[in-house]
Amino acid sequence: MRLKVFLTGLLLIFAVTGSLFLFGGDARTLLLAHVAAYGVVGVAVGFLWPKVGWRLGLWLVAPWFIMQIVTIPLADRGALPGDAKGLLGELAKNLLLVVAACFGAEVGAIIKRRRLADLSLDI
Repeated sequence: MRLKVFLTGLLLIFAVTGSLFLFGGDARTLLLAHVAAYGVVGVAVGFLWPKVGWRLGLWLVAPWFIMQIVTIPLADRGALPGDAKGLLGELAKNLLLVVAACFGAEVGAIIKRRRLADLSLDI
């Protein structure tokens, strides 16, 4: 289950980024598209595996963080140590993804649990 969610997160990075580059979009549009996509996919993942809930959101964004760590050495050296404002901005963007994925996964899990509870009451 975790591997499936991890691979879904990896696929999501390339799908959203690739589609926006094809159709054109600035950095803000790219961020909003990623946040929305992680939220929606988080709901679907939480619905599929409701027992795990919000923690699946962490597995969903794990590829994003791995990608960030891998690309740091490839970044412009002048922007890394001295640009605290830029680093804080990147941290805020990453936290938005975590919140969207975890919140979406918990919402999906709540919907599934309520649906299961309603089905058990009907019996």
